[in-house]
Amino acid sequence: MSYNNDVIRNAIATAALGLFGWHMLTLHNIAKSVEVLIEKVGNSTARIERLENKVFFSEYGTSKK
Repeated sequence: MSYNNDVIRNAIATAALGLFGWHMLTLHNIAKSVEVLIEKVGNSTARIERLENKVFFSEYGTSKK
């Protein structure tokens, strides 16, 4: 009887460890995706600022002439 309880406990512990490992892997993949998104947002923000400056200076630079 004790052998069956040990097997059941080990099976539950293994399943819990497997779920924990899967959860950690999923969180790691999400973190990598978020990191890529943050980098792309930063690049997009810089690009938008450059375009705004180009439009602003080209519009107001030529109207003063």
